[in-house]
Amino acid sequence: MLLPMGKKVISIIPQSAMDKIITELINSKKELILSKINEYAIENNIFMNTDSIKGESTQGNIKISVNIQAVDYEGIAEYILPLAAEKAKAYSGDDIFIKAFGKMKYISEGLGKTFLQALPQETKDELVIYLINNYQDDIVRMVNKHLQKNNIKIKINNM
Repeated sequence: MLLPMGKKVISIIPQSAMDKIITELINSKKELILSKINEYAIENNIFMNTDSIKGESTQGNIKISVNIQAVDYEGIAEYILPLAAEKAKAYSGDDIFIKAFGKMKYISEGLGKTFLQALPQETKDELVIYLINNYQDDIVRMVNKHLQKNNIKIKINNM
């Protein structure tokens, strides 16, 4: 908690110095931050485990790089496929594949898990990268909404 004059002291520190202080803090507390990220992931059904983090200050922004060590692809399929099938069920467009997927809700879970289990690890990783690259705006928006809802004063600009 800041002392009553803490905000005044912080407000006179140049932004570049504040960025440097924050990145130094991130880099000096890596293990604690990683344990909290992994704990949060478990509690919120985020099927990943992080193994490294790095903070750096660049051009008035703080860049935080997190390495994802392991992804539970089958857990993701089990969690996401029913949601995707439900959304596909309500789909009113012309795409026959989406309509068919929506009608196969319970089959799609088993098929998705079986399909993912059959893929080599490298292909699974490429699939995740593809999804992140194609849905990064949605992911950033979702993360920012979550941060705001939980009164965490950080805004993610991009991934």
